[in-house]
Amino acid sequence: MRVAETTLAVISKGAAFFNRQPRDWKITMARSNVNFFIIRMLQPYLSVYTRELGATGTQLGIINSIGMGISGLTAPFLGWLIDAVGVKRIYLAGIVLLALSYLVYGLAQDWTVIIVAMMAYALGMGVSGQSCAVICANSLYAGVFRSSTTTLPGPPIFT
Repeated sequence: MRVAETTLAVISKGAAFFNRQPRDWKITMARSNVNFFIIRMLQPYLSVYTRELGATGTQLGIINSIGMGISGLTAPFLGWLIDAVGVKRIYLAGIVLLALSYLVYGLAQDWTVIIVAMMAYALGMGVSGQSCAVICANSLYAGVFRSSTTTLPGPPIFT
């Protein structure tokens, strides 16, 4: 009986925590959870899939290196881009790039097409990940000051 009561108390506290969070935070957490669920299911098989499309081990390594290179080259500029264009637009662009990468992966008939999918994935993951972090930080920062007289400028992102 004690275990059931403890479990219900933990679930109740978790639900209360979730309900207190801003809408922007809930949206980004839902997107992140769905994305990571998909990635964790597919990622172990992407190298097998790419090899079945005809890539050698070296070519598979080159594909992965291209993805990491794109991530490394674009990461330093993402903060500036988020500030210049707006976090909502960049976040949505990242989600579109991720969706495009999944589509290209699924439709690929040759291993060379996987390069395009990897490029879209690396860019989309970086862009959506950084903008997601900004949205979450802004949401949580706003929550700290919600009960005080201090307010943050601007409306919520997803209105």
